[in-house]
Order: sequence, then structure tokens, then C-alpha cells
Amino acid sequence: MWVYSPRFKEVVVKIKATGLCHSDLSVVDDNRPRLLTMVLGYESAGVIIEIGKSVSKLREGSKCRIEDFLEIKYMCFGNIL
Repeated sequence: MWVYSPRFKEVVVKIKATGLCHSDLSVVDDNRPRLLTMVLGYESAGVIIEIGKSVSKLREGSKCRIEDFLEIKYMCFGNIL
């Protein structure tokens, strides 16, 4: 999958595992119709593979947990996987 290079305050994470919640399964079962194509699962774990120029507290190669894609900068920690 092609991913653009991160902008100044962004990071690129290679996802190693993700979970699906009940809401995601409702979409799969068509109980909550949604427009396709969409990516389900937002509780993930992975490794930072690239950082933007203004990112100073995170490092490439750091393992991280992502509970919400908007809050990744607060959820990355070393050695949790």
C-alpha cells in the first residue's frame, strides 16, 4: 500500500495488529449501513516507520498503541509490543 510522506507534525505507522469493536461488526453485518469502501478498526498497535520534520518526541522504530488516529502523538510508547 502506498502512503505519502508525513507532513511536519505527522508520523507513518506500520500497523501490526488491530481490533474491531461492536460498532465495526455492525457495519460488517449491515446493521449500520455505510458507504463503501471504508477501513474498520481504530484500536491498533504498530511501529513508527517515518516521522515528519517537526516531530521531536517520537522516533522511527518506536512501537506504539493507537486508540484514535487523531491522538497518536499522545499514545506512542517504547517497547509495548
